[in-house]
Amino acid sequence: MCSRWTVVARSLTQVEGLAIYNASQLIEPLDMFVVQANINTILAQFVGIISSAWLISRISYHHH
Repeated sequence: MCSRWTVVARSLTQVEGLAIYNASQLIEPLDMFVVQANINTILAQFVGIISSAWLISRISYHHH
């Protein structure tokens, strides 16, 4: 599996309309699914942390 930065680098250096001599340089659909899954996981963690911090602040505000 490729890391997310490798996929980004390959997408930026991939030239359209030219013959591809090295097939390993092409971005595969699975690579894009992996990047999307990583982004979704990071976003879900961020939302969970923010909502937990908000709930803790609401509980401590009403408790005192």
